[in-house]
Amino acid sequence: MVATVGLARPALADWQPKTPEDMNEFTELTDAYLRLTEAFGGGGGGGGGGPELEEAIRQIIEAVEQAKDQIVQHIDEITSAEVQACVRTHTIEFADIENMSRTVLQLWAQDATFCASQATEYFSAVSTLRAADNIGFLTGEIYMIASAARAKAGFSIVALVENNIRANEAIIARLTPTNCAIKRHPPEQGTPPERWWECTAYNGDVGRSGICTGFACQPNRAVAEDRATLKTSRAIAKDALPRLRAALEGAA
Repeated sequence: MVATVGLARPALADWQPKTPEDMNEFTELTDAYLRLTEAFGGGGGGGGGGPELEEAIRQIIEAVEQAKDQIVQHIDEITSAEVQACVRTHTIEFADIENMSRTVLQLWAQDATFCASQATEYFSAVSTLRAADNIGFLTGEIYMIASAARAKAGFSIVALVENNIRANEAIIARLTPTNCAIKRHPPEQGTPPERWWECTAYNGDVGRSGICTGFACQPNRAVAEDRATLKTSRAIAKDALPRLRAALEGAA
């Protein structure tokens, strides 16, 4: 239910949150993943070599290393032993992908694919938003590792990218705040009213839309939702989703 309440005038006309530094490292993981899909023909099949693919895999290894502290923190909080073990194992072994024989690489790529599917099922099964958010941070990483392994092994990554897109859609939908209300300042004499959306994410973070001035204007709820979830995996999924869709279209 939408509530309309009066309250004191905020100190800032348009509240603008800052993205945490550790979130930027997860965005860099997405950037590296997109370079991989480009090197592999926009997510298509075939491949298994070439300097562009090798460079993309190298960049992914570096991105995983840079985000390792945040990745390990989220792995440690997974309550499913099976998912925790497979994500941790593939994160550790990924650095040695260049040293794997083709036979080992192909088997490992298939195992990484299964781990990505496990992570997606785990996200759907957990009952709390905190647990869902925690696995949401790792979903992109394990899909990226599985895609890199499959690309280097010469397997198609189209279906994996499709599954990653669906996983991001699920993350966005589940972590979208439902605790939202329109706030307003009653008009002072001779001035129009001011209204804005305010949303509170599951972790208590508050996001506000820009202030809309006038009797007919409609503030943008989506802005408040996005700002409230800047420190969650929803923000990473929203950044990745349109780019992954574009990469998949490029394979068509």
